[in-house]
Amino acid sequence: MIEPRAYLGEFWNPNDPNGFKYVGALYVSDRGCAELEIRQTRDNLCFSHYEGYEMLLGIIGDDYPLSLFNVQFRKMQGTSSVSFSIKCILGGQHITSLDTPLFNKCIVKFPYLRSWVCASRTHLKDEENNDSLVINTTNISTPLVSVDIEQGIHLEIREGVSKKHLPPSFYWEISQNARCVLQSVNKESTNRYRQLITEFAQFLSIALYCQQFPNEVFLIDSNNNKVELVFPQKESIDPRQNQLIQFSELQAKVPQMLMNWHNQFQQVAPICQYLLQSLNATSFDFPDFLIIAHALDGYHKRFVNKKNGKDIRKYEVGIKVLLEQFKDVEVIKMCRIDTEVLTQSRNKYSHLIPDDDSKITKAVSGQELYNLTQKCKVLLTCCILHLLGLSIDEINLCCKESDISLMLFELS
Repeated sequence: MIEPRAYLGEFWNPNDPNGFKYVGALYVSDRGCAELEIRQTRDNLCFSHYEGYEMLLGIIGDDYPLSLFNVQFRKMQGTSSVSFSIKCILGGQHITSLDTPLFNKCIVKFPYLRSWVCASRTHLKDEENNDSLVINTTNISTPLVSVDIEQGIHLEIREGVSKKHLPPSFYWEISQNARCVLQSVNKESTNRYRQLITEFAQFLSIALYCQQFPNEVFLIDSNNNKVELVFPQKESIDPRQNQLIQFSELQAKVPQMLMNWHNQFQQVAPICQYLLQSLNATSFDFPDFLIIAHALDGYHKRFVNKKNGKDIRKYEVGIKVLLEQFKDVEVIKMCRIDTEVLTQSRNKYSHLIPDDDSKITKAVSGQELYNLTQKCKVLLTCCILHLLGLSIDEINLCCKESDISLMLFELS
């Protein structure tokens, strides 16, 4: 397994007719970022080194094979070495293309997936008043979620228990975990699995209402050979108690939600990403408002009137349609969004009416603009939950159990 540290090895370009190999060091961070430093021991470092490579092969440690992709030149280290950034690493096999169909299965772990799907741990006291931990493993062999998201592509969410010895003591670390398993009837490429991983990561981010990224990915071929996939990732945010989709309450609907998500991902992904990036923002300015305001417009045009950008001046009409659709959602009632204020604020900061200030007299700024943005996020959240296939009652359940109601109470 590729741990975050430095690795010494040999690296080469398989397309080099001279077959030169270079001694180098591969530095891998805990977020999957990697840098390769190659020692310049010969006079055969041609100018292509300053441009980078699509792919390099390598051997590290005890003959552990690596495939490095999107190798981009970074800088010269004096006259003795040159460094490159690496965008993708496959460990365990020499593979020359990310688009070659090679794998039938992909196992993905997320640091907080277990927070969403795993039953809570039970702490007990034994006869000697020592703490003990009880984890129910009765149904571990049965997937928590099992669904064909498309013909030939199957997705499962499974839970498990792992143990790790903590030398030099006699203690063992026992932990509950969960993983996403993607299986294909036909072989799929690395890039195809990366697309599916991105889909599930964004779905999980909505479920936990904060951005989530994988921390372990393994690809498995038909002979059960395992290849580790490493690529740069941001740090997942600890959801704590702020879950949006309550797995225990809505587990039966999760398969259909995953199908709906997969079928419409290409259209909803940009809109959803705007929302997720805004949830944990540490600062605010009018561009943050515009991103959410335009995301609402994008949702209406893509999924409600489906006119692909026509009627661009009817922004307020679209917002009214969305508010009418979710009028029975309690948090939308609490928002009390004024469509005229929202529209004029959007027009003002978009400079859509730069020569007529009389038409933006209701536009807000400062704290009022921040409050309006937070309310728009709530409306956009309801839109995404509806797209997943949840009813009004189920949307009410999600919003009630999350921190949305508390956030709106603090704004009032």
